[in-house]
Amino acid sequence: MNKRRIVLSAIIGTIALSALSLSFSLAWYASSDRLGVNTVEIAVQATRGLKISKSEDLDSFVSEYREAPSDFLFSPVSAMNQSLWMDEKGDTPKFYDCSNYLVPSSGEPKQEETQRGFYQQTFYLLTDSNYYVTLDVDRNDDNQLYTDVRNGDNTAKAQEIYHDIPDLGLSVEEIKAKLDELINSLRISILIPDENYYEYYIIDPYKKQDQNGDYIETIYGGRLDNSRDGFFDTYESIGDDDKYIKKEVVYGEINDRSLICYDGPVNPSGEHSNEDEPSIVRHFFGDSFHPVYGSIDTAYTFNEEASYENGLTIAKEKSYSFDELRTSDPGIKIPCKANTPRKIIVSFYLEGWDTDCINYTMGSSFDIDLSFKLLKVIDKETLGRI
Repeated sequence: MNKRRIVLSAIIGTIALSALSLSFSLAWYASSDRLGVNTVEIAVQATRGLKISKSEDLDSFVSEYREAPSDFLFSPVSAMNQSLWMDEKGDTPKFYDCSNYLVPSSGEPKQEETQRGFYQQTFYLLTDSNYYVTLDVDRNDDNQLYTDVRNGDNTAKAQEIYHDIPDLGLSVEEIKAKLDELINSLRISILIPDENYYEYYIIDPYKKQDQNGDYIETIYGGRLDNSRDGFFDTYESIGDDDKYIKKEVVYGEINDRSLICYDGPVNPSGEHSNEDEPSIVRHFFGDSFHPVYGSIDTAYTFNEEASYENGLTIAKEKSYSFDELRTSDPGIKIPCKANTPRKIIVSFYLEGWDTDCINYTMGSSFDIDLSFKLLKVIDKETLGRI
């Protein structure tokens, strides 16, 4: 099988981010706190039967390919709202930013498409026979690395944070362990933008399981503290008595916002304020999923259970773990006709709705090593479509 493999490696260099900037960000990082990547290198190796290129030109396909793109910035984005571009068979995946906390009286937050914060590249695969290509998640050579932390870089970053924020109460090893968790929110996506064989796959390399062994799905929605004031975000609307009231914002991909149910405020005539000024330590451990103070007493609060019973649905991520691809018939199959370039769009991104995408992972460094292999001969029905 080693002769049927392509390796696509993105070596993501040290993320340049001052620990002091943690005081300005939460899970959906502010634009000034995006993760700066110093270097990115793409390395590809291939042997007989499977090659790769960034061009459809047959003479451009090689068995070894290497590139160092310009510097770019990582920040949390989301693959939600896929139907907005997939229904029209868009030729490029789109990602969205949910960090804007300025919500109009309709209660519908802005979900803006973003062009920043992720790495995306068009590639072409080439086979010398009619074969399905899939991901190879069981390599056994010296380069066996799929997605992993960069131990040396993360240790150095942990030492920096340890000295810059002495009040954390964590050892260097404990800080490094938290930095290492960044890869839990890492995603890889592959789009096949073919009119007759249009498919989009998301891979979650570190997809978690519950106590029963069932995979935990990432939900594309919910309450957040994007304003960084320690409370779930709210918006103002007109109540039944024509007075302004506060309601909690429900972010994300929702089927019908009129189905959202609220509980009345705990203290409708009171006033609220932060108990104290949030500290850099609090922000290091903080995230927008679990604000320090929770709900505002004067606000109508989101009743999740009642909303679901009322018919509300929030979209869920459909992704594959590496373990789910370790089968003889994996869910990811890229049909390649003999000597005909197959276009794919590969994206690396941090899923902002993953609950592991939180403050203390900022400053982490990681490697990605994506491997492809020949799977099996294309069936006649699919061959007739492509």
